[in-house]
Amino acid sequence: MIDICEDDVKTLRNAIQKVLKEGGVEDAELFSHIEVTRILLESSIYHFEEIMNDCTNKFLSANSKEMKGLELRKIFVEFNIENIFKEWDTMCDLIYDSKKIAIDLNKETISNAFNNIADKFARGEYIDACLEVAKREYPEFSNAKVIREE
Repeated sequence: MIDICEDDVKTLRNAIQKVLKEGGVEDAELFSHIEVTRILLESSIYHFEEIMNDCTNKFLSANSKEMKGLELRKIFVEFNIENIFKEWDTMCDLIYDSKKIAIDLNKETISNAFNNIADKFARGEYIDACLEVAKREYPEFSNAKVIREE
């Protein structure tokens, strides 16, 4: 997945780096990596919550006896990276405060780069590309059936 979205992440990082450089931030390249990580962690939490809500509504809202009382968040707790994000966010604030960095990153170029990643994720482009790589690298995978709603 990393290779598949690498160019898009690099575009986001470059947009952030440019704004940081324009703001006079030393080590703008380093801080762009830090900020991209923060953005992607926060985005991952948002998507995890959306997936959990969608699955709960779709699969657990039925009055099925087997599904009653099933809590998806408990089953998938290891995929919830909220605590990692909180620690990263705290670390970022400490670093930025110590370096006296206060740059507004709400810029159109950054927003466009992030929205491109979010849109591709939402459309399943990254997942589809991962599946294609898996089929190529592991031919036995292509025999597996994947059911997908359109």
